[in-house]
Formats: sequence, structure tokens, C-alpha cells
Amino acid sequence: MPTKHSKLCSLHFTPDDFVLECQDSNSTRRKRKSETPLRRRLKDDAVPSVFPNCPAYLSSPAAASRTTSRATSSSRHQREADRMAALEQSFFSNDDIAGLSLSTILQRLKAEACLPDDYQLAAVEDSLVACLIAVKTCVPSITGSIVLHSDFSVTVSLNGQVVSASQYSNILKGTIDSLSQLLNIMARLKAWITEPSERPLALCIDMTVNLLKPAADTLEHDSDEYRKLSFITEQLQLLSTSKYGRSYSPQLTIMCYMISAASSAAYNVILEENILCLPSTSTLKMSE
Repeated sequence: MPTKHSKLCSLHFTPDDFVLECQDSNSTRRKRKSETPLRRRLKDDAVPSVFPNCPAYLSSPAAASRTTSRATSSSRHQREADRMAALEQSFFSNDDIAGLSLSTILQRLKAEACLPDDYQLAAVEDSLVACLIAVKTCVPSITGSIVLHSDFSVTVSLNGQVVSASQYSNILKGTIDSLSQLLNIMARLKAWITEPSERPLALCIDMTVNLLKPAADTLEHDSDEYRKLSFITEQLQLLSTSKYGRSYSPQLTIMCYMISAASSAAYNVILEENILCLPSTSTLKMSE
């Protein structure tokens, strides 16, 4: 068993196991490195690995010195940040469709792995059309469609009704400039079709208003039917607007003022029922 006085020959260590230390106390000689005496000292983690008089398997080959510049935490974070930046740049360059022809975008869509299922794609005149078709009793019908026009504007329809751009404004504002925007709108439209209960109230109101407006346009503006349809349409639009952000038409304001003037108690009862979207009494007083 080795004791504290036991020694081991330096030949059993590799050159990398040693550190050279200056032992000269003379500062003048220390500046002249060629004359400075050096002393070898073993590193704290040095392990004997060279045994020339023993079988070769007992000696381990000298390991190549390992650089630590890439092993630090900051260098790893920097490499990861650089890798993510490169991936992001690659994604945006592949995602950008500005300046591409509609036929090229059509081919990109067909080859896209993230394309929602069941969409039929076609180039129709100066537009790219993506539509979902349902077949009931052997009669096909388009349940939803997205039309990308030559100016890169988009028209979205659901069950034959044009969907207001406000319903997908968090995805697209203005014109299409990336493939991911188009894919996200397609995914949202399909979700509205497959899960009608997931449709937001604002979307349902918007579709109903768009259905009533053409009917109202066929009526005389002074007819009772037109006045009733206009009232219903305005009530639907007010329903999807915040209470403190509502703007009432002159016709509705005048009607409410006349009711309040005839019986303020009756008007308060109507307000308390909260069935109709009507201006408050304070709003009526401000409009006097």
C-alpha cells in the first residue's frame, strides 16, 4: 500500500498531465523567459496512464486536449440563439409569397404538409380558390371558400355568406404576404364549419346582418317593412358592440326620446328588461 512518502516516476504520466511553474524570485530574470528556471508540477486531476513494462492494455492513450471555449454556458446559449435565428430566417424566407404568381402559390399550397384536409384548390380566372365541399343527398354544395385575388386581397365566405375581415383580423390585416397567413385562415374556416358551436357570436351576427341587408335594399325606405328590418339589423349590430362603445342611429334615438317623453317610467322598464339595445336616459338628455 502506498504511503504519504511513496513516489511515482514521471514517465507514467503524459506531458499534458504537467504544468510548468516559474520558481525564480529574481524579477529581472523572470522577464527573460529563456533564462527563467521552470518546475514541472502535476495537475490535481492527473492520473498515471503510461506503463511501458506492462501489457499494452494497461496503458491508456493520451487523450487529446479538449478546448473549453465551446463548453461554457454562454457559448452554448449563443450557439442555440444563432441556430434559432437561422431557422427563423429560413422559415420567413420560405413563408414569404409576396411577388409570387398565383400559379406558383397554388403549387406551394399543394405541396404544403400543413394544408388542412378536404380543401379543393383551383386557379379560376385571376384568382386562387380554396373551397370545402359537402355532398348531401347527392347534391354538392360549397360550405366555405377562400378566394385569393390577384392583388393579394382575400374574400372568405361561410355557407354562401361573405365573412367580415374583422373575424380574422388577428391573422390578417390588409393583403396576404405569407403562406402561413393563408393556411391559418383556411384552418379557422374549417373549424367554423366542422364545429358550428365554436363560431363566435360576432360571426353569427355578422352573417345574419349580411343576409338581411340585401332584403332591406329591395324595399322602399319609407315602408314599414324597411323600418322594421333596419331596426332589427341595428339591434344585431349593437349586440356585438361594447355597451360603452355603441353609436345609435338618429332614427333609433328619436324613437327612444319619444317613448321617454311620453312615459319615462315605461322607458325605464324597457331599459331594465335589457332585451333591446337602447340609449340610457342620460344619453337621451345629452342628445336633446
